[in-house]
Amino acid sequence: MSAKAFGGDGERPFLTLSSTEAQMTVTTTGGGPVTERDVNLAREIFAASARYLADCERLHTEQLAGSDQAGQDKAAWPVSGAARSANFRRPLGSPSHANSRKAPSLMFKKLPGDEAQHLVSTTPDTAVVFRPAVVRTPAALTILIFTWRLLAGLVRLLWRHPIASAVALTPGALTYFYGWRWGLGLVVLVPLGLTTWCLLARPSFLRLVGWRLLAWWRLVWIYRRHWQPVMIISGLGRHLRGRDYLPRIVRVTCTSWADLVTVRMLTGQSVKDWADRTDHLAHGFGARSCRVSIARSGRLLLVFPRHTAPSRTRSG
Repeated sequence: MSAKAFGGDGERPFLTLSSTEAQMTVTTTGGGPVTERDVNLAREIFAASARYLADCERLHTEQLAGSDQAGQDKAAWPVSGAARSANFRRPLGSPSHANSRKAPSLMFKKLPGDEAQHLVSTTPDTAVVFRPAVVRTPAALTILIFTWRLLAGLVRLLWRHPIASAVALTPGALTYFYGWRWGLGLVVLVPLGLTTWCLLARPSFLRLVGWRLLAWWRLVWIYRRHWQPVMIISGLGRHLRGRDYLPRIVRVTCTSWADLVTVRMLTGQSVKDWADRTDHLAHGFGARSCRVSIARSGRLLLVFPRHTAPSRTRSG
C-alpha cells in the first residue's frame, strides 16, 4: 500500500491511497478554489495521520523490547484506545464539528476494474468514471465460438431460403462431381428454358415462377432494406435501451398490380396505429398509397399498389 500527495501552485491538490485492490483519492470540492471546508478536512487528515504515526512507532518500540509489560499494554490497548479517541472527540456544537459534518465524504470501496486516476472527487454530485474490467479470452475459445456461429448461420440460411440456396449450390455441385461442362450447361440452359417458357406460356410462367421471383426481389431490395428506418420514424417501432423492437415481415407476395405484405404486429399495437400511418408507409416504400386490413389476430395485410388496379366490368 502507498500514499502520495501531489499538486502545486495554481493546481488542484490530491491525496491518494492505493493498493493492489483499491484506490482512494481525496481532492478539493468540485475542482474549484480551496474552501474553508477543504482546509478543515486537510487538518483532520493531518491530525489523524499524526496519531496513527505515533501509535505505530510506540507499538513498534514495544514489540522490539519484547518485555512482558508490552503484552499487558496490548491487552489493555482497546480501553486506552477508546479513551484516547474520546479525548480527541470535539463537542457537537463546535464549529469544527459542524464543518466536519458538512465536509464531503470520502469514497473508498473495492472496484471490479481499475479506477481512472484523478477522477474521484469528494463531492457527492461528481461522476466517478471507472475503466471496465478486461477479461482476456483464449484464442481457442474465440475460434470455437466463431466456427459455431458460422455453422449456425449456414444452417439458418439453408432453412430459410432453400430454393435460393439450391439455385446457387447446384451448379457448383455439378462442377465438382461431373466437371465444368455440366455446371456451365446448367447455367446456360436454365435461363434459356425459363425465357422460352415465359414467351410461349406467359400466364403459367408468371403464376408459378414470375411473381415469386418478383416478390423475393422486392422483399430483399425494397421492404427489408427500408423496414427499420420506416418503422422507427413512423412510430410503429420502438428503440429502447439500445435495442430496436420492430414489427416483423411474415411474407411478401406479388400480383399483377400490387405487393401484398403480411406483417406481425408488436404486442399491444392496434389496427388504428397502422391505419393512421398509411401515408408514412406508402412514402417510405415508394408506393402511391397503402391499404391496411386484418389478415388474422396479430397480423395485418398491407397492400402497396404498383399499378392501377384492373377494373372489373359486369356483362348484362
